[in-house]
Amino acid sequence: MSDYVYESGISSRRRRQRRTAITLLLTVVFLAGSFYWAWSYIRDGDSATAQGGSTPTPTPSATCVGPRDPKTITVHVYNSTSVPGLAARAAEELSAAGFQKIGNVANDPLDANVEVPIEVRFGPPGQGYAETFRDAYVPEAVLSDNIREGGSIDIVLGSGFTSFGTIPDLPPCE
Repeated sequence: MSDYVYESGISSRRRRQRRTAITLLLTVVFLAGSFYWAWSYIRDGDSATAQGGSTPTPTPSATCVGPRDPKTITVHVYNSTSVPGLAARAAEELSAAGFQKIGNVANDPLDANVEVPIEVRFGPPGQGYAETFRDAYVPEAVLSDNIREGGSIDIVLGSGFTSFGTIPDLPPCE
C-alpha cells in the first residue's frame, strides 16, 4: 500500500472555493464593521461640534422633569451640622414645594461631616431620581452613590446650607 493519499482534483478545488468564500465573507464583515464604526465616530463628532465643540453638560436650570420626578418618591432629609432643627425646616420647604413623600427627618445616620451645602445619597435604583433632583432643583448638590436597596434618596444638609430657596414647579417633559 502507498503512504500517500490521492485526492481528486474536484475535492481540492471545492476546498479552495470554500476557503475563498469564507475569506471573502470575513473581509466583507470586517469592512462593514469598520465603516459602521467610522460613520458613528463622524456622526458623534458632528453633534459635538454643533453644540459648541464640547461634551454637553446638564443645565443648572431645567425646564421640565423627566419620568423620574423626585417629587414622587420617598425623600429622607438629614442634618449633618450642629444647627438644631435644620432638617425639619428643609423638610417643610420640600413638602411646601410639592414633594409628596418626606421620609425620615433626623440627624445624619452616617454621622458624616458633609462639607458641601447639600449631598444627595442614593442607591442604584434611585440614581435617576437623584440626578433629576440635582439638575432640576439644586444644581450645587453633590451626588453620593451608596450601596443600598430601594429608590429613595437622602438629602443630607451640610455646612453652608441655609435654605433651598425657590424650588420651581416644573412640568413633566413631553
